[in-house]
Amino acid sequence: MPIIAVCPYCGKGKIRAPENAVGWTAECPNPECGSYFTLNATMKVSSPPTHPGPTNGVAPAGSVAESASPTADPSLAAAGTGTVIQEETTPEFLRSPRPSPRRLPRAPEPPRKPVNIPAAVALLLGSVGLVCASLPVAHVAAIPLAGVGLVLGLVGILYAVGRETGLGLAGLGATVSAATLIIASWFPGLIDIRQSMPAADTATKPERTVMPVSKDGSKPREAAESDWVDASTGAIQLGDVWVRVTSAAIEQVGLESQGQRTLSPEKYLVIRLQLANNGFTRKVDYQTWGPTRSGPSKHRVALTDQNGRTLRQAGFPAQFEVVGAITGGSMFPGKSIDDFLIYEIPSNRFDFLHLDLDASAFGSEGHLQFLIPKSMIKTR
Repeated sequence: MPIIAVCPYCGKGKIRAPENAVGWTAECPNPECGSYFTLNATMKVSSPPTHPGPTNGVAPAGSVAESASPTADPSLAAAGTGTVIQEETTPEFLRSPRPSPRRLPRAPEPPRKPVNIPAAVALLLGSVGLVCASLPVAHVAAIPLAGVGLVLGLVGILYAVGRETGLGLAGLGATVSAATLIIASWFPGLIDIRQSMPAADTATKPERTVMPVSKDGSKPREAAESDWVDASTGAIQLGDVWVRVTSAAIEQVGLESQGQRTLSPEKYLVIRLQLANNGFTRKVDYQTWGPTRSGPSKHRVALTDQNGRTLRQAGFPAQFEVVGAITGGSMFPGKSIDDFLIYEIPSNRFDFLHLDLDASAFGSEGHLQFLIPKSMIKTR
């Protein structure tokens, strides 16, 4: 027997359905409601009545069934004023036993921001360069790595400005690369890991080796501390430091005062030296054997002729500075420093000179003893 179910939310929407549809879910046909509700047998539709129309203004029991007949208008017979009734005998939603509930649309996922690749690479290069700066053997790679990292960091900042992604990462990469570049270029000893290493045992003196400087086929040889090495044919290597007398000449000396350069009125004996760090792991600090503004050198140096007469280092007025003079410097593995010593001119009655240098100038022990033959001294 068909039933008519009334929407419990609006009270206006009504659905005509078979009796076995009780318990199913349906949508209210009222366009102002549209709620889902469970079908219940609000009223049943019986067979058409046999008596005529209504008596005393009250509809007989069969009036509803009469209105629900195929020839009647269900919306007028089964509903009062202002009600809406589904007209189909078997609605479309009842053709499947369990209609699918209405699903809310899924919220769209936010778009993923692209990765700032230049910023990430800049941070990586800056970090690797910082590690290389702390290792003397890899120090030479720190500056190019940090330079490329700084450029990529700036590119990453420009990339992030328009896309609002990775700006912090780009700034960090550029900062690390710039700091590494500054430290590796101007403050190489700031993060030197050797500063935290225990000091080497100084009880054992470094090995002394004579290194040939001529191309006569000579080979390196060990030398005793008392040996005098011919400066024209050999250099002395003490530990990691290699020292050589590159030239000796009698010449005028360049002087500078208040930005003006001139030559000394007298000639002097100028002995030029070269020091090199032939080690692989440590930096060597050097302090000159010559006088500085603060006074004579703290490291002993002596130049004597064959008769034992000591020659004095030349001195100049306080307002003059010797052009090219240095107070010292740092030598990283594979690097060298050039220095020179200025002495008064010896007399002509000599065949050679003895130059004795204290190795404490580059943090070592012992002496470097060179024999400078007269034939090596040139006049300019």
